Amino acid sequence: GCTGCTVVLGAVSRAVTVDHCERLRMHATCNALRVANCIEVRVYACANTRPVITGENHRLQLAPFAAAYARLEEDMQVARVRPQLSANRWADPVQFSNPGAAPAPGTLSLLPPERFLPFTVPFEFKGDVSDGERRGPCQIPHAYLQALTTARSRLEDFQAELSRVAAAPAVKEEVQAAVHRRFKEWLVKTGNMRQVQDLMQLDAAGGAGATPGRAAPDSAMTL
Repeated sequence: GCTGCTVVLGAVSRAVTVDHCERLRMHATCNALRVANCIEVRVYACANTRPVITGENHRLQLAPFAAAYARLEEDMQVARVRPQLSANRWADPVQFSNPGAAPAPGTLSLLPPERFLPFTVPFEFKGDVSDGERRGPCQIPHAYLQALTTARSRLEDFQAELSRVAAAPAVKEEVQAAVHRRFKEWLVKTGNMRQVQDLMQLDAAGGAGATPGRAAPDSAMTL
């Protein structure tokens, strides 16, 4: 029953069930994934069995898992979730519809590679964190890796062009104001403004340098 939020489940040894959710972004590694009766939900998954899609869903999307936080690989080992691409069945769902009816068009799709971006959990953990932990242990399909490389290249080109154009102080201030304004418009349009505000409230409540605890891997999770 979650609405308009992002949920990250590091490692679930049994099943993740997403039911009656709307405008949800779910990131999870698990042995089984079930989705039912959802609207505008996107699930980034590393699932070791085929995802099961049931009920009435609208604009449901599946994508490969690409979140990262310190010790995620350790949690997956405890939960016995395999990160290898050959073991991740996220793109091979089983879809059940009402008896005698075919799945409606637009019910389920895979996220296009060009819209794929990694997700970094905004928590800090004590101790050294390796590059592998920053990237995450789950292997990503080639098409999605290529899309990330292209997006990174475009960002670098944009940053270089921005540095060239904004050489003069007056121009720099104007460009910064324009970027800030467009970014704020994008946050409002996409609904991400609420998430930014929630993160700011969490940071203010926790204080500078706060280190959230890391929960043990779950056996099952229902939303």
